[in-house]
Amino acid sequence: MLACAALHSAREQMSRNTRGARVGAAPEYVHQLRVGARRARVIIKLFDELLEPAQERVLERDLRWIFRTLGELRDRDVLLARLHEYVAAAEASSLRAELTRQRARAARTVARALASKRFQRTTRALGQLERALQQPVEASPGARKWAKKRMKKRLRSVLALRDAVAGPDDVARHQLRKELKKLRYTAELVRSLWRPKRAKRYLDGLSDLQDALGALNDVATGARLLDGAAPRLDQAGVEQRKTVQRELERLARVQLEQLEPAFLEFAHTKPFWK
Repeated sequence: MLACAALHSAREQMSRNTRGARVGAAPEYVHQLRVGARRARVIIKLFDELLEPAQERVLERDLRWIFRTLGELRDRDVLLARLHEYVAAAEASSLRAELTRQRARAARTVARALASKRFQRTTRALGQLERALQQPVEASPGARKWAKKRMKKRLRSVLALRDAVAGPDDVARHQLRKELKKLRYTAELVRSLWRPKRAKRYLDGLSDLQDALGALNDVATGARLLDGAAPRLDQAGVEQRKTVQRELERLARVQLEQLEPAFLEFAHTKPFWK
């Protein structure tokens, strides 16, 4: 069944990256574990009619906790990467020291979370849910009809936020990004029910939009973290902060210029399920 296969894939992604994220091996482990948790959340919402309400609430709450905890570390990894890109590594300053200190604190929080009984309980619950969803394919007739209904709902949520593309509201754009992710993960889940080429073209467009909105979200988050670091900076750190802010603002302008035409092209692309 689609639900079982999708949940298995998300669980595998989480499992493969948990140890690396816990010991701080590389930022990519944190990113991939976070993506796996997000995919699991989308799957649980998508197949909520198959779950007990209490079971769904607990899993959603715990996966959201994992996602947000990892996000605190991920945001600092992204900003530190920007700092390394825009400012020479030899130019030590209080800004680099402060962001590194914040990153270390977030990494310790992640390590504790991934070693906790709560995380272990969540992974066990996902495994139990996967086993419970193991049913023969014949037990789920009308798969295309079911998929079309959910894809139409996801697409409506995306198109309802089209004004956020060119507007000044970072919060609205972040919501659009979340809805796009839900649409993309749902599309990836059901794509095998339609012709591969049509599904691939549509998913490529979704991926490009998600990347552009992700870059804008990184800019907004980076600006917030830079503001939080400001009280601890010396003069060299203040100058580096200005440099990073200018580069982030430049990146935001470039992404905004590209986002509106990309969204319009996507909005006029025929969905692969029609």
